[in-house]
Amino acid sequence: MAVCPKCHTELPDGCVFCVVCGTRLQGGPGPQNKGQRARVHYDDADYHSGSYDHTEAFEPRDISENKVICMFMYLGGLIGLLWAYLSQQSAYVRFHLRQNMKLQVFNIVAFIVCCALTMVVGFIGLIGGALSLDSYYYNPNMLLASAGGAGVFMMLIWVAYGCLWITLYVVRVICFFHICSGKAIEAPIVRAFGFLR
Repeated sequence: MAVCPKCHTELPDGCVFCVVCGTRLQGGPGPQNKGQRARVHYDDADYHSGSYDHTEAFEPRDISENKVICMFMYLGGLIGLLWAYLSQQSAYVRFHLRQNMKLQVFNIVAFIVCCALTMVVGFIGLIGGALSLDSYYYNPNMLLASAGGAGVFMMLIWVAYGCLWITLYVVRVICFFHICSGKAIEAPIVRAFGFLR
């Protein structure tokens, strides 16, 4: 068993880099040529190496052969996801499929939260309106105020969701340009989420 000198993680024999922090191990084989870097192969178990850029983990041929699939995946919506899912034989496609799935899951969860908040706010407005009708002195302005306040708050919830949707689309465009330049960089905003690693 090898031990990383930086983070003290126990590693299997033959590792060149630490799978946790990315530190080069002393006993590992070096690059063949002075100007050439050692390639770290992408493996599902060793996905996160402390860096958001995983470009070195992929073969250049894999990247160049699968760029179009990955580009279409980010901009093609569900059809792009389906095409990429069917083309999973490439580690580069699997990496970007995971990043796109993180964005999709984040978007779906945000939509469900907005729907739930809208229902709760609408119910509170309905209860407030019913209470104003039940009061001893009926005040129609109170009914309008509770319904109007709930409506404004519901509108603000969906405006916030719209801003989030635009932000996630911008993240997709950023990922698209990373693919155009042959990079394998984790998607911003959702890179901190541990699922789909």
